[in-house]
Amino acid sequence: MASQRSLQNDHHGQRSTMFDATFTPRGAHVSTLRANGQIRYWITVIFGHLKALGGTGEAADLIKETLVNVLDVKVASSACPEPVNWYGVVTVESRRSQRAYSKVF
Repeated sequence: MASQRSLQNDHHGQRSTMFDATFTPRGAHVSTLRANGQIRYWITVIFGHLKALGGTGEAADLIKETLVNVLDVKVASSACPEPVNWYGVVTVESRRSQRAYSKVF
């Protein structure tokens, strides 16, 4: 019988620079994140420190909205659903492309 262990959640209050990458999946929670200034700051700092940043679906749009002041941000969209890797920002729109996404990220 496998032992059951739980993970200690100790990431709350941590700076984004303490992590090597940030990934945000698609889902209804993205609309909540959109209203959160802290996540926008987190994305900006992650990008500024050249850390890997990833998102699927609506999260790709959130990343693009957050980095709007950066020239020519490229993220996946319905027009380009395949994985897009732009300066370490890896996004994908299509669920069918998620296997390819995992190889890129």
